Amino acid sequence: RLVEVRSSGSSSKIDVTAIVGRTMERCVSSALENSWFVVDLKERQVIPSNYTLRHYASYDTEALRNWRLEGSNDGVSWTSLMVHKNDEALNFRGSSHTWAIPEQGRSFSQFRVFQYGPNSNAHHYLALSGFELYGSFVDAPGAVRERPADYLDGLVDDMKEKLEISSHEPADDRNVIKLRPKGDHFGTQGLVYYLGSNGLTTPWANPVDRGLIVVRSSSVMGDSTDMKAICGREIVRCVTRPEKNSWIQLQFLSVRVRPTHYSLRHYDSWDTEALRNWRLLGSIDGSNWKVIRDHQQDAHLEKKGSAHTWDLECSSFLTHFRILLTGVNSNNHYYLSCSGFEIFGDVVTSADTNQQSVQSSSSVSPVPSSPAPARGGTAFEHSSDFDTHGILYYFGTQRRTQQWRNPADLGFVEVSSSTLMADSAPISAIVGREVVRCVTLPASGVWMNVRFKDHFVRPTHYTLRHYSSWNTEALRSWKLLGSNDNENWVILVEHKNDVSLNEKGASHTWSVNCARYYSSFRLSQTGPNSNTHLYMACSGFEIYGSLLAPDEVLTFSSRKNEKSEFVRIDDETRTVWNSGASDAWQSARSTTPLSAAKSLVHHFDILIVNSPKTSNSWSFIAGVVPSGFICSGSKQWLGSQKSWGFIGGTGGKVHDVGKCTSYGKPWGQAGDLVSCTIDFGKRFVEFFLNGFSQGIAFTNFKTSDGLVYPGISFTAKGARVKFVRRIDSAPAAVSGGAILVAGDSPVSVDPPSAKQQWDGSLLSMHMTLDDSMGVVYNRGSDDMWQIALSKETFDSGRCSFEVEIVNDAHTSNNWKYIIGAVPAGFDPHMSCWIGSQRSWGYIGATGGKVHGQGKSANYGAKFKGCDRITVQLDFNKGTLEFLKNGASQGIAFKDVTGPVRAAVSITGANTSARLTL
Repeated sequence: RLVEVRSSGSSSKIDVTAIVGRTMERCVSSALENSWFVVDLKERQVIPSNYTLRHYASYDTEALRNWRLEGSNDGVSWTSLMVHKNDEALNFRGSSHTWAIPEQGRSFSQFRVFQYGPNSNAHHYLALSGFELYGSFVDAPGAVRERPADYLDGLVDDMKEKLEISSHEPADDRNVIKLRPKGDHFGTQGLVYYLGSNGLTTPWANPVDRGLIVVRSSSVMGDSTDMKAICGREIVRCVTRPEKNSWIQLQFLSVRVRPTHYSLRHYDSWDTEALRNWRLLGSIDGSNWKVIRDHQQDAHLEKKGSAHTWDLECSSFLTHFRILLTGVNSNNHYYLSCSGFEIFGDVVTSADTNQQSVQSSSSVSPVPSSPAPARGGTAFEHSSDFDTHGILYYFGTQRRTQQWRNPADLGFVEVSSSTLMADSAPISAIVGREVVRCVTLPASGVWMNVRFKDHFVRPTHYTLRHYSSWNTEALRSWKLLGSNDNENWVILVEHKNDVSLNEKGASHTWSVNCARYYSSFRLSQTGPNSNTHLYMACSGFEIYGSLLAPDEVLTFSSRKNEKSEFVRIDDETRTVWNSGASDAWQSARSTTPLSAAKSLVHHFDILIVNSPKTSNSWSFIAGVVPSGFICSGSKQWLGSQKSWGFIGGTGGKVHDVGKCTSYGKPWGQAGDLVSCTIDFGKRFVEFFLNGFSQGIAFTNFKTSDGLVYPGISFTAKGARVKFVRRIDSAPAAVSGGAILVAGDSPVSVDPPSAKQQWDGSLLSMHMTLDDSMGVVYNRGSDDMWQIALSKETFDSGRCSFEVEIVNDAHTSNNWKYIIGAVPAGFDPHMSCWIGSQRSWGYIGATGGKVHGQGKSANYGAKFKGCDRITVQLDFNKGTLEFLKNGASQGIAFKDVTGPVRAAVSITGANTSARLTL
């Protein structure tokens, strides 16, 4: 017998293993609410793509209508993979149906069919005589079935081990709202209308005004209606300035949607200027975008106010949507005119969260793993000219902890230029906040330069401001250039006869289409100014986008055999370079390993700083090496000696053999960011290029000692790379949640002690560590759980630690936050709430305690922001006790075993917490 099956209870005489059998049987549970079957693949994990169910043999009725397919790796924390509500696919005895499972990017060993509502006969029997699963084994390369050819070709049928069905507590429902277009393009069936009418319960109001959608754009014409009109019901003049790559973006704050259709409406000014060439892009984080539909010479919008609806193919749940202009409009201009946007599809609301089932964020909405490098960092986004969201402002406020000062005076940037006029303000004025007279001598090719000291920017927008002296002498023809060595420059934006700056002190912001990171930015004038002179006048520069800094944990090793002969290392800047080896491979690895004992999942980022020419077609290899890897001899390149590599010049992958296997996109230019995720538990390695996943590279990842080292191989003399981390645009967390703007008084923040450190590698997706403040904070997760774990572990005697909620932000979650202790092997990427994975927690908003399941048990007093929660552990007695502001709440648990880590789980965006050991 290949399969053992148990269920929540069976009323039939047939063994319930029939659900994984090949014949149609009478296989049915007792008539109990929340009935379920669980299939446990034990040591095997599957990334699912599709699954099939078959109704039983007895009656056409009693068929499934309301159920969830769920996945788990511990049988306690369940992730909702697909929710079926009034699904009528199964209609008669023996009928079967196959569903595509939304992309998760995660693997599971256990799968549960959980019936949360009545069947087709209004009963609670769970009748099922067939279950099949499709996808890929994470530990069996090649066992991939992208699309099932028929019901008989699945993973369960392939299994040669015994499958077991086991029982666990059921989780609560997650509602999926299905919105589909009917008739009118802008009727009442779409998501924008649904939000504006509070779920069709109140008179409609613009959802932007209700705080449910945020609208941004690359620019706005001076006579345009506010861009929020794109979410409105009226036909108005809503249009950007005529710029290449113009865009309008919507961010849904309370829901995620898997889109099936979308509608656009032309503005009311002219029949012309209508969209012809554009893309609809989608994102889960607002930084990394996927193309949902590409329109080329699409002529559906022909008259002012005309509308059209397009169907979409998208398997991801998304929160951000962008209309990106990719070519001229119907009048051969670059205006982006749009007076209406509506979207339809499957919608998941974060408001459905309740504490009877505190799952990880992926349990609420089936979303793919974030394509951004996993060490986090949201982009610095432009909202208005010289706002407080730019990168130079960030440095001017010393990472938003002090009153603003010129960042050049603070030493964060260096500024330089061609020779200035004698009466000009210093060149540092271009990174200032005031309108002054800053101008060069009149000469051909004059320039102004801003260099970030050991930081790198992937720009999305930049802003310039004209000087204070005259309305004339304004820039007209110039280039924005980027570089990492101040010698080799790349054109990022070129302006020819650009008339955006017309008055003294006038400013304008332009979008930048750039995939790479640079440390230096140069404004180079290429033609006469507005007064036909060669003066270059500029009194303000700001830049927006993603920001990188040196990694604070990873360094390259200088020990013998851990770097090649010609490798040189700068520990201060985390940089390594090739001093010359005649295009022969040179390699370097990190000083400290990534350890499975510390965390099952690790992430790191490597930036290509300089990339000279080389005769070697592979050029670079980035990846991880095992403990025994030696950086010398004839095989010292990553991919040899049982290491795993991502090849630069070809985009291929390599493992333990000198052959390139097709994989991703080529890389290796200066400014390329290569990121890597390794998962010891699921045994895979995944690479990212400039924020975009290249897919799972290896599914055979395993080491004998549970250790690997990030590494790099290169051939060109002068090639230079460094370990980096992304800096988050969210404000630093200070007492009371204050955010400094120009003119504020600085907030005094006590510097953290050396032990006030969370572990930056043990954070969930939307959690960010600010080492300078000693705090972790949630940069925004739609009120879903996020978690942070300590570096330190505790396993003997009596010990304690203290956690303080520093910034207590609003959340719809009625537990708000949990403080406690988790087993040392707790996986923050599997579930994000303390209490799961056999951890122990004290709940803020209820005062309850939680362990092993999503239920709050009565315990102590509620706590809130600025309360100090002490956790006292006594491993001699196996007890855990919580103290609120020094007052004991009593013994909470008597079954604690080590080793454990300190932990905090939070839900509200910008909620932050500090740890003291």
